[in-house]
Amino acid sequence: IWMRHNVGVNTNENPDVPSRNIFGTYYQWGRSSNYLLPTTDYLPWVSVQEPNTPALWSNVIYITPNSWNSNNNLGNGSVEREANPSKNVTNDPCPNGFRVPTKAELQRLIENTIVTHLGDGASNPGNFNSAAVLTSKRSKSVILTIPKQGLGLARAVSGGTIHWDSIISLGTEAAIYSSYFESQNTIPTISDPIISILRSTGSTVFMQDYGGNSFSTTGSAYPVRCIAGN
Repeated sequence: IWMRHNVGVNTNENPDVPSRNIFGTYYQWGRSSNYLLPTTDYLPWVSVQEPNTPALWSNVIYITPNSWNSNNNLGNGSVEREANPSKNVTNDPCPNGFRVPTKAELQRLIENTIVTHLGDGASNPGNFNSAAVLTSKRSKSVILTIPKQGLGLARAVSGGTIHWDSIISLGTEAAIYSSYFESQNTIPTISDPIISILRSTGSTVFMQDYGGNSFSTTGSAYPVRCIAGN
């Protein structure tokens, strides 16, 4: 069972009518702090945008593998955590009875649905009307609408920290974080983590792995859509 709204959305809002009201909030990977960004933060890419840094933004690069999935079996890396997910109640932003989905759960969602799109898909600061719609192959009445709200981009600076940059891909990219984290180290190195995100760009929807640069993986901020589980 999937939640019909992204985390942070007023559930009285119609989840199938794309607008700023169903964007919800953005999360850096493994954190419970959220970033509800005002319209003025929807700006094109700039190299420095410190004055608009969200109040709860984390500059920490190194995040432990069980930050969202508390299964701490590191012997098999991500295999055990994916097979037996357990909600990390300290960091998981989902409400009671729900948790951040695994990579495998998002992959099954893709395989069992047909993707269509709403809105004009144009990338501009005023475009809040675009979304990817995932319709069940078994029942056309079962759908999930994922707004194309882009992501909060992080940038690397010297000294092992990450800084806020800007919102990018507004109107062209829908995304959902997974709890997946491929690492066998209790404290990962900067080149260690690989995380996985559901993305919809153009006419497709797919899982994409990111790794090798922690500032652009666990550092950047994406929406969260919860699945039932503990």
